[in-house]
Amino acid sequence: MTAALELLGGLVGLIIAGTAIVRGASVIGAKLGLPPLVIGLTIVAAGTSAPELAVVWQAAENGESGLALGSVVGSNIANVLLVLGIVAVISSINVSRQAVMLDAPVMIGASILVLVLGQDGSIEQTDGFILVTCLVVYIATTIYVSRRNERRGVTSTDPNAGQDSDDSPPAAADDAPADESATEPTEEATGALAVAAARFNRVADTFIGALAVFAVGAVGVAIAAQYVVSGAGSLAISWGMSELVVGLTVLAIGTSAPEIATSVIAALRGNADVALGNAIGSNIFNLLFVLGLVSATHSDLPVDNSLQTLNLPVMLAAALLALPYAITRLQIERIEGIMFLVIYGAYTAYLVLDGTGNDAADWFGLIALVVITPLSLAVIASATIRQRWKRMTRGHEQLP
Repeated sequence: MTAALELLGGLVGLIIAGTAIVRGASVIGAKLGLPPLVIGLTIVAAGTSAPELAVVWQAAENGESGLALGSVVGSNIANVLLVLGIVAVISSINVSRQAVMLDAPVMIGASILVLVLGQDGSIEQTDGFILVTCLVVYIATTIYVSRRNERRGVTSTDPNAGQDSDDSPPAAADDAPADESATEPTEEATGALAVAAARFNRVADTFIGALAVFAVGAVGVAIAAQYVVSGAGSLAISWGMSELVVGLTVLAIGTSAPEIATSVIAALRGNADVALGNAIGSNIFNLLFVLGLVSATHSDLPVDNSLQTLNLPVMLAAALLALPYAITRLQIERIEGIMFLVIYGAYTAYLVLDGTGNDAADWFGLIALVVITPLSLAVIASATIRQRWKRMTRGHEQLP
C-alpha cells in the first residue's frame, strides 16, 4: 500500500512539476524572441518530456535499466494503442499533412533504430549520441520545411502539433489585453482564490517569474521522479514481477496519463485530431530525446531478452499500425479505436500473466497472436475499402 501511494504521489508530482516547466520554458522562449515553431520543437517539447526524462534518468542512476527502458517502450506503445484507441472511440481522428509527410515516418524510423541498436544486448553511450543526433536532424528538418512552406504561401501546420498535449506556449505578457480589469476577476465576483490565480499568472508571465516557475518545476520533477522509481521498484518486489514489466505497464500508463487526459478532453471538445500529432511527437521525443540523452550520459543500459524479442517489436508494430492511416489519409474511426484497445488489453494481460509466472501466459499469447493479427489486417483493409468507396461516391455525385 505504501509503495502504491508513493508511486501515485510521485506521478501526480511529475504532472504538476512538468506543467510548471512547460509554462516557465514557454514564457522564457517568448521573452527571448524565439519563433513559436522553435519554442514548440525545442524548449516546450523538452519541457513536456521532462517527467519521462526524470524517471528514466533516476532509474538509470539506480541501475534499474528494466524500469528505465520499460517506461520508454511501454509509454510509446500506450501512446498509440491506448491513447489513440480511447480518443477514436470518442470521435474520429483526421490525419494531418505533417503526420503523413514527416512525423509518422520519423516515429517508425526511430522505433526501427532503437530495435536494431538493442539487438546486441545493450543501448550503449555511442547509441545515445546517435539518437540525439537524429533528434537534432529531425528538429532542423521540421523548421526548414515549415519556413519553406511559409515562403511558398502554404498554410503551415500547428508548430506544436507533433508534441505533447500541453505544448502550446502561453502568450507573452506583452500580448495581454491593455485593460487588465477586463481580464482580472474581482474578489466579489469570483473570490480571493481567482484573484490570487490571476496575480500569479501576471507574475509568471514576466521573465523573472518564468525563471522561478521553471526552477521550481525542475526541482519538483527531480524529487517526484525519486518517489516514482522507488514506488515502482517496491511494487515489482511485492507483486513478484520484474521491474521491466512494472515499467512497461504501471509506469508507462502513469507517465502517459497527461496525454490520455488532455487528448480525451480535446476529443470531447471536437478537437480529436490533435491526439495523433501528440502521440507521434511524444513517441519521437521519448526515443530520441529521453532515451538518447540518458544513454549518452550513462553507462550502457542492458536490454533484456524479452525487450529484444517481444516488447521492442510490439513498439515497432504499434508505430507501423499508424502507417496505413498516414499514407492513405484515412480517418481513425471507432472500429479502429476498439481494435487498438483490444490489442493493448491483450498485450498488457500477457505481460501480467507472464510476469507473475502464470501457466496460462503461453497459450494466451498464442491465441492473442493468432486472433489479433488477422483481425488488425481485416480492420485496416476494411477501413481502406470504406474510404475509397466514400471518395468514389463523392466523385460520382459531383459529375453532371
